[in-house]
Amino acid sequence: MTRIKISLGIISTLICISIFSGVWVNKKCDLLLGIIDEIQSSSQAGDIGKAEEYAAVLEEKWTDFTKTARILIINEKFDDAEEICSELPCITDSAEEITAAAEKLKHIIRNIKESESPSLMNIL
Repeated sequence: MTRIKISLGIISTLICISIFSGVWVNKKCDLLLGIIDEIQSSSQAGDIGKAEEYAAVLEEKWTDFTKTARILIINEKFDDAEEICSELPCITDSAEEITAAAEKLKHIIRNIKESESPSLMNIL
């Protein structure tokens, strides 16, 4: 009977960690997507300076996110996004380039968010 209790305790703990990590990833991805929206709206309004500021904030938040998320998510999902995040503050040529890079990054982050959403298949 003790083995069953220990096994149930371990399984319950793993399920709770899975749910918590999925919720945490979704929350952080929403934050990143909000910053990307600000970058896009600033660049489309012609305020490249403000877009660069948001890009620097995005790079900082991305670094904070990936420190923990690399434990929870397969590292391959971060490669392209990492490259775009590091290049985004350096792109100052045109609003079109900033918007295109931000849209690509937004797509990658949405894919990460959708793949890590708490669902029955992801939890079990």
